[in-house]
Amino acid sequence: MPGLRREEVATLAGVSTDYYTRLERHPSPQILDAVARALRLDDEAVAHLYRVAGPAARRTRPATGSRTRSSPGSPTPTTCCA
Repeated sequence: MPGLRREEVATLAGVSTDYYTRLERHPSPQILDAVARALRLDDEAVAHLYRVAGPAARRTRPATGSRTRSSPGSPTPTTCCA
């Protein structure tokens, strides 16, 4: 399945590609939440994103609001972190 390039994810998350690349190595909950919002991940996909990120990226507080995979007229996001 085709996915987004690192540069595309960085742009959607509102960070530079260089910064996103560094964050892949040392993710923070704030950045993971920004990436999840940018990709419009549902709760199950967000949970997977956090599992892949490891214990250092655990949330200290629950995320607010429910996430939906897509809204009418928006591009369909791809699977993250497979």
